[in-house]
Amino acid sequence: MELLVEALDTHRSPYADVVRAVRSTLPAGPRPMPAPDDSAPVPFPILTAPGDEGVRR
Repeated sequence: MELLVEALDTHRSPYADVVRAVRSTLPAGPRPMPAPDDSAPVPFPILTAPGDEGVRR
């Protein structure tokens, strides 16, 4: 919603105030997801790449 308001403001749209009013009635958004832990092992490693079907190694 914030990006929409910024774009509408950039173009001096009269709808920016409407979107702000709607946004003010919405509950707070979800918390951002934590960054993935890159040190954790992959439980099921993929042994083939997409497009490798039927290719011998």
